[in-house]
Amino acid sequence: MKIEDSLASFKNKIDPLIKKYLEEKIHRYQKIFPESDALITQVKDLTLRGGDRIRPALFNSGFKLIRQPNTLEEKELLRLSTAFELLHSFALIHDDIIDDGFLRRGGKTVHQYFAGCFGHDWGDKLAILSGDLAEIFSQEIFRSLLFPQKIDQARELFIRMKEETIVGEYVDTVLPLIPGFPSEAIVRSTLCYKSGFYSVQKPLLIGAVLAGANDNQYRTLSKVGEYLGLAFQIKDDILGLFGKEKITGKSVVSDICEGKKTLLVIKTWENMVGEKDKKMLLGLLGKKDISPKEINWIKKMMRDTGALNYCLRESSQLVAIAKTLIEKEQFRPKEKLFLSALADFIILRQY
Repeated sequence: MKIEDSLASFKNKIDPLIKKYLEEKIHRYQKIFPESDALITQVKDLTLRGGDRIRPALFNSGFKLIRQPNTLEEKELLRLSTAFELLHSFALIHDDIIDDGFLRRGGKTVHQYFAGCFGHDWGDKLAILSGDLAEIFSQEIFRSLLFPQKIDQARELFIRMKEETIVGEYVDTVLPLIPGFPSEAIVRSTLCYKSGFYSVQKPLLIGAVLAGANDNQYRTLSKVGEYLGLAFQIKDDILGLFGKEKITGKSVVSDICEGKKTLLVIKTWENMVGEKDKKMLLGLLGKKDISPKEINWIKKMMRDTGALNYCLRESSQLVAIAKTLIEKEQFRPKEKLFLSALADFIILRQY
């Protein structure tokens, strides 16, 4: 089975659980406050209208790399998987507020929806509440985990995952406000904290911990998750400019308009020869009304300076290293194949 088919099959298993959970929440508060409907409905709509479910899939893979779950554990893994997807919705809602995004998963961002209902001044304020609820829901689900072993360690990792994501989002937000360009090391760390850890590393580790991973297996998966998480976000930044909006479901100019100092951008800057080009790039970063011609110039510079090839090569190398670590470790053979295929998907995906 192709990895896309495996992810689609997994999505078909957990989406009904997400739908049921959120509809119960909607029904509970509708009876008291009919006006509260949109608050949770927006979380539900955003969560269910797209996404590849890679985080829940990695959580399940982390467990199954160590051992096969029994029937009750399999059911519990699926239930806990919804926590990772709702945490992702929390991150998306707040990220879109910070970036003032208009499009997410092919539809209006949550703050734009509320702005359309109640006016621009209220969009962000109400979307913050929806995002906060998504985070609370994820915590409620994960807090009730029923596995007898390593519960405290798993919960600690879940909390750390949220801390890291918020710190990473903060750094990603303030870097465009600081003059000059950060070092590549800072950019790489930001990519890991903002997305890589919560998208790949922590779901893998939490699943493995609940399955009883030994120290060697834990250390290997920590490295695998770090490398794949970094590759994931490098690819995301490439798609953020070179992807197709109809496929990615989000704007392909927003990163430039927001002045994001991605690995693509800093390598382009480093490799530029002429001061005129450097000055022009600096002037275009953060330009809200940037034109298609200016975007095409930036993309050309990224190709001509070798920055695009560097990022593509780097993400491929990170995946190759991760796959080698997976193969050498004492994991269940069938799940090794799945995780390796998922690693390839990270850099081959178009959304």
